[in-house]
Amino acid sequence: MSANSHVVKRWFKRFLVAIGILAVGLILGIFVITPPPAETESAAVIIENEDSIQRGIDASAARYSAMAASYAAKNDGLQRGIDASAARYTAMAASYAAENDGLQRGIDASAARYTAMAASYAAKNDGLQQGIDASAARYTAMAASYAAENDGLQRGIDASAARYTAMAAYYAAKEE
Repeated sequence: MSANSHVVKRWFKRFLVAIGILAVGLILGIFVITPPPAETESAAVIIENEDSIQRGIDASAARYSAMAASYAAKNDGLQRGIDASAARYTAMAASYAAENDGLQRGIDASAARYTAMAASYAAKNDGLQQGIDASAARYTAMAASYAAENDGLQRGIDASAARYTAMAAYYAAKEE
């Protein structure tokens, strides 16, 4: 995780760019300092220049090695900070998970309580249904009783309807 963080990548890119620029500068410096082959100089001057060039190269190599060590030390501190943040967020996640565990137990307890209440109400409604069935039977019996009492009345209604139908047919035939 730490090797792929954007901070490490950014520093690594900057470090590579700095090394590249310094390497190009070093190479150009060597070409500028080195005399062209057509130029003639004494052997003592050439040997002295070669010694100073080598000392410059050695000094530059030492400087860049020290810079690399310095950047590595800075990145170690950065890595420790990243690791500390990761540990802190891991602990926070564990804490929130523990809090939510208690919440889930409360939800489960409420669900059990409401299930028990539903079973209780269902048991009470069984007695209520029996009362409804008894009332329905009583009203059905009352309706049958009233229908029997109204049989004579219904026969009178049917006779009147037949009489009025016959009278309507008689008068309709007369008008034609």
